[in-house]
Amino acid sequence: MLEFIQALQRLIPKEMTILERRYQILRGVQLFSPIGRRGLSEKLGISEKIIRNEVAFLTNETLINKSIMGVELTETGHKLIEELKFFMKQIDGLNSMETRIKEILGCPEVIIVSGDLDVNEDTKSKIGKSASEVLLKYMTNNMVVALAGGRTVSYMVNELRDIDLSDKELMIVPARGSLGHEMIHQANSLVARLAGKLKATYTLLNIPDNLSEKALTSVREEPEIHDAIDLLINANILVFGIGTCDTMIERRNLEGNIRMLLEDKKAVAEALGNYFNIEGDIVYTSRSIGISIDEMQHLEHPIAIAGGTSKGEAIYGVRKFLTKASLVIDEGAAKKIMLCHLEQMDREE
Repeated sequence: MLEFIQALQRLIPKEMTILERRYQILRGVQLFSPIGRRGLSEKLGISEKIIRNEVAFLTNETLINKSIMGVELTETGHKLIEELKFFMKQIDGLNSMETRIKEILGCPEVIIVSGDLDVNEDTKSKIGKSASEVLLKYMTNNMVVALAGGRTVSYMVNELRDIDLSDKELMIVPARGSLGHEMIHQANSLVARLAGKLKATYTLLNIPDNLSEKALTSVREEPEIHDAIDLLINANILVFGIGTCDTMIERRNLEGNIRMLLEDKKAVAEALGNYFNIEGDIVYTSRSIGISIDEMQHLEHPIAIAGGTSKGEAIYGVRKFLTKASLVIDEGAAKKIMLCHLEQMDREE
């Protein structure tokens, strides 16, 4: 396939450029619709004149519809994007990058979107869309779906289209207690929003993420909390983000002695309340009620989401616990992971 694409690029370079541009526009319409031509021009960084001409062509080919609200994909347009997805990843080199990241991390499934969240905020829509597609792919009847909190998981919830799955009798639960001051990114909020989009049943875990050991023991005995934990432990799918150590120290407002411990242990990553060094070892686990990193490894479908070059080292640090996970990242994170791997190999020699 790669040799074939390289041959096409040499024989018909102009046509390949047009193909890439039209696919980019269709993908942009898919992510941001309904959207006007000017908005699409700003999002994609393509001149409004080119957008106008291409929209006219794509409309004539019945791939998009125009309305007062803007442009949207037709059913034919959606099908075409799915059919072209693998081919376009080969052109971008993302397919070979996905294979390499799977080898490095030992993940069964890696999805890489173009861009770098640290540089272009629009990349979050691509990450969220891809993560939502992975989630929908694995959901079957009578499943329990657990969501951790955080901005990256919220990208998935934002991009998931409304779809009535009430016949599947899904249960959506929070993976952990509440964390931080941003209610919109807390697990409970994301659970309620996801359940609303899927027409699913949900339950909440109305406790702070960090409590004293004595308080945690007492809270676990509350009937409502006990029932929620039972559901969580039996989850089929878990969606969670991966954080950098520095960011999570601030977000969790950790005490000074714990900060010093994490610094001394050279922690680089956080996932589900666990902190990891670059070798992939857990160096500290916070007190919490929720699914543990060990329990995660027994789930059918863990789904990890992260984006940006700044997250690459953290993803690499969590690698030992991604051996059953589907991982959704961007190019920036993927390139950093490969660099971390090379540096780790140098240290081991």
